[in-house]
Amino acid sequence: MISYLDERAYLRVNIEEVALKNQTTREKVLEALRALQSFEPWGVGARNLEECLLIQIHHRQIKEPLLNKLILNHLDLLKDKKYPYIARELKVKIPEVKRLVELLKSLQPDPAFNFSFEPTVFVRPDIYMYRQDSGFKVFFNREDLPSLKVSSFYGYYLRQKKSLKSEERDYLQKKKKAADFLIYALQQREERIKQIGLFLARYQEAFLLKGFAFLKPLTMLDVAEELKVHISTVSRAVNNKYVHTPQGIIPLKEFFDRGISTAFVESASVMQIKAKLKKWLKEEDPSQPLSDEMLRIRLSEDLKVNLTRRRVAQYRMSLNIPASKMRKLDFLYSS
Repeated sequence: MISYLDERAYLRVNIEEVALKNQTTREKVLEALRALQSFEPWGVGARNLEECLLIQIHHRQIKEPLLNKLILNHLDLLKDKKYPYIARELKVKIPEVKRLVELLKSLQPDPAFNFSFEPTVFVRPDIYMYRQDSGFKVFFNREDLPSLKVSSFYGYYLRQKKSLKSEERDYLQKKKKAADFLIYALQQREERIKQIGLFLARYQEAFLLKGFAFLKPLTMLDVAEELKVHISTVSRAVNNKYVHTPQGIIPLKEFFDRGISTAFVESASVMQIKAKLKKWLKEEDPSQPLSDEMLRIRLSEDLKVNLTRRRVAQYRMSLNIPASKMRKLDFLYSS
């Protein structure tokens, strides 16, 4: 049974399928499953979230019949925090629902959470931007890049004209040419990334000094025209690349967007809009949260951008901030 567990320690195969593959009965498989579900961490071997939580309740000897009902019948309502509806269904008051929710939060929906063997991936910036007296300096990170060159062993053989057949010489020369081209391409890539970094350091100096609210709109086409290269060259150069700035480590792609039309010559950056939204929502009165329409009006007045309410909602959701109705419910239930 252990061999059928996924990376979260859930059992994702059908009982009948296990029985068939192992040439045994369904009852034997269920007996093995009960044994597996008695192991720690509690919840291992569960076939779904509800079963995972109920296994933990059983082993922790939590005597709360209403909690069982909440798990079996109303988990979907908890996602939207429909506490009044849950209270009516369970025939209790809202404070009791909140108490049950707190109990539920003490359970672990992912049994293998503390047993993950996936290595932590650390981001290593490709470019560093440091402030100096004369402005910002840009450095390309070569720490993880090997130094490539063509082996002198093959260069020696190419110089031995008499010891090589014509087809052997042609083969070596062809491979050397390919190796030289690869080395040249890598050098060009490094230089291109550095050029983009230098351009960003000049163009976004206000952002580097003062923060996201001062980020200027920028497209890849702008950079391509500045560097006199094709836009696809810029796109490939910034893909999966990171830059270390005074404002943190940022994916290079985050500096570019299509821009939002405004009443002025310039346009507002998506990152700038999100920074404004994040600031306003952090400072809002929790008893009177800002609606998406109110945020739209503020953006229109502050940044002179013309956005639809739906677009504002998309930006808000990308920041993992719930709607104003849910934020107000959170405040009411926590007060």
